[in-house]
Amino acid sequence: MDNEVLRYTSPDGQQSLILDDDGKTGYAYLLDENGKVTADCWLYNRRAAPVENEWKFSKNMPFANSAEYVQPEFSGGFNPPKSDGELSVGWIEQGAELFIRDRLFARLVAGSKPGWSRLAAKDGPLALMLSD
Repeated sequence: MDNEVLRYTSPDGQQSLILDDDGKTGYAYLLDENGKVTADCWLYNRRAAPVENEWKFSKNMPFANSAEYVQPEFSGGFNPPKSDGELSVGWIEQGAELFIRDRLFARLVAGSKPGWSRLAAKDGPLALMLSD
């Protein structure tokens, strides 16, 4: 999934989930039927998590999540899906759930910015902690 944008559309066509991996980070965006972003979520860093928060400077967009907000076992980076076959999307009321390798990885609900990520160690500006 290197440097790709993938799009999944809900069965009723009312929402889309966009997955964006720019080679540095992975993000998910929930869009309404008009293409407006209604939720977003940091998914992972491909590289080691920075010590300093990148969101202090807009030139760093899209932002990598800093070490204090990333689960320790993934602070050195995450091995993203190699193909879209490792991804699936479940549609929930007002949103979507992203599964990577059959494990719930992120939840986006319209109006929630940010959404929930499996790799978030604590709630932060880029993602909230996801628990089963």
